Amino acid sequence: MTREDTSFDASQLGETILEALDHAGIGVTIIGERAGKLERLFINAAGARALGYAPDEINEIPPLNVLAPAERERIGAMVGTDERPPLLETEVIAKDGRRIPLEVGLANTERDGTRLIVAFLRDITRREEVQAALRQSEARFRHLAEAAPDVIVVISRGRFLYANPAAARALRLSSVEEFLRLEPKDFLPAEELGAMMARIRKVREGERLTPREYRGVRRDGSSIMLEISSLAVEFEGQPAVLAYGRDVTERKALQARLAQHDRLAAVGTLAAGIAHEVNNPMTYVLLHLEQLRRSLPSLVPEEHHERILGYVSEALEGGERVRVIVRDLLEFARPRGPERRLSDIADVCEAAIKLARPTVERHARLSTDLPRGIFARTNAAKLGQVVLNLLVNGSQAVAERGSEGEVRLRVYESESSVVIEVSDDGPGVPPEHLDQIFTPFFTTKGVGGGTGLGLAICHAIVESLGGTIAAENRAPRGARFRVELPLEVDSERAAPSVSERSPEPLSRLSIAIIDDEAAVARALERTLEHDHSVSVHLNPSEALEALSAGTVQFDLVLCDVLMPELRGDELYRRLCERHAHYQSRFVFMTGGALPPEAQELVSNKAITLLLKPFETQDLVEAIAKQLRRDRAARSRQAPPRGT
Repeated sequence: MTREDTSFDASQLGETILEALDHAGIGVTIIGERAGKLERLFINAAGARALGYAPDEINEIPPLNVLAPAERERIGAMVGTDERPPLLETEVIAKDGRRIPLEVGLANTERDGTRLIVAFLRDITRREEVQAALRQSEARFRHLAEAAPDVIVVISRGRFLYANPAAARALRLSSVEEFLRLEPKDFLPAEELGAMMARIRKVREGERLTPREYRGVRRDGSSIMLEISSLAVEFEGQPAVLAYGRDVTERKALQARLAQHDRLAAVGTLAAGIAHEVNNPMTYVLLHLEQLRRSLPSLVPEEHHERILGYVSEALEGGERVRVIVRDLLEFARPRGPERRLSDIADVCEAAIKLARPTVERHARLSTDLPRGIFARTNAAKLGQVVLNLLVNGSQAVAERGSEGEVRLRVYESESSVVIEVSDDGPGVPPEHLDQIFTPFFTTKGVGGGTGLGLAICHAIVESLGGTIAAENRAPRGARFRVELPLEVDSERAAPSVSERSPEPLSRLSIAIIDDEAAVARALERTLEHDHSVSVHLNPSEALEALSAGTVQFDLVLCDVLMPELRGDELYRRLCERHAHYQSRFVFMTGGALPPEAQELVSNKAITLLLKPFETQDLVEAIAKQLRRDRAARSRQAPPRGT
């Protein structure tokens, strides 16, 4: 036990208490204060060590002198006052010059007019080292996190304590500070928020979790997919969860496109396989129904005309519906670049309106703003199909709302683009579906309400025309679809292409029909035999032999492409090797995808293509188109006059 000589009798403090203090595991010193002077009355061995001295050395040093110079003034100012905190931190200089941080607990008492200060001394060097290391670690963490390309955030009690710049960029925010003002509920839907909070609880309980994908919403309303991993940490002295991950929106979109590609490839294979089998019978069904409709007056009494004509018309409508469904499937089975020409977009839209008006006006008012003189180089038929689909879509959306609404069609110029905008007063598109509505087979309609191909086909067509299509919700309700195409700066009107002119009346022709499907061949024969001389061939090899013999010079050959024994394009090639004049006299017919060789002939405009199933008007137009090509070919081959 160490005591100083003093005028105070240390024994009065109680030998038992001092003995206990001397063996205490914590440093203890007792300072007497009288008339502004301090005297050390007692210090135990642990206290001496805490001050950096041996027990027999510390007695020679006044109490304030062991303090670091900066601390002497601060602690000295407390002498003689009652403004001493119960717990303080200070720093002393050890005998060897080391600086030792101390935590000092103070208790005041008084005895015989002398104020006694009982100080409990704790060397906090290790704690300071740990805290310094922690500060360095946090500084390194911040440095690495701020440079990291991945999202890193720290969250505690539902609040973000830290976020790196990548987190702000992921949500398209202007700064990290803006991110830190957010709560998870500001960008996560309810179900994702619930999953996040449940995972945070599990992580804090020590459970190791695999990464999870969260779907959120950026500040601009677009969707984001984040793949997040989490672990429990202590951050700035409090328990927290560190969440790190990456924006996988593009990766998920790519995976979705690849999955869609695989799905469409399967659909394409299926469609190409069944289209021939479906379209062939649909061809003779439609042609025979048309024949029946024309022949009706001579077949049944007049009083039954209207009723039976209704049956036939409904059957034709059903056949047309099958044709459209198969055609839509084949849009993916046989992608092809559409021919383009300069078109006034107002003309394209007006043609679509004529077809859409009966359907649209059953559910909604139709308003338009179609200024003339806005041109784009496009395929009028394909673009018209897009406008028609969007108008019908809009009317169906208004019908879903159950009250009168409006469908609006507007065309205008925007910088270097032509914009076609279709909007409606319907319920709008659920935000979670906005990213999916152009996906093939995606539909919110019930069974029988649609194939889910309409908007996907619109998307495919617009992209093939070099444009873009997008959807958004309108305030206060409804949706807006926006098609953008490159603006054609040349404002000259293009004359209607030859293929778009009204077919001229056909003179009597000699026509060969080559099709291995007997019912199709008979239907074509019955459709044409009243006005033309028709020869039917069901076997392509026999047809090649008959036409090669040259007994009959046919004005036109209607030839199926996909025949098992000999394909139509191969028959054409062999026949033209023997009789070159047939090069411009073929019309190909197909109910499925074209082989590349046949597609090349069609693309080079040597041969007209007639897609099954077709109606009589389609057939007549195809024949007239190929006859014009034949006349043009013969005029090019004719020698100049006077030679």
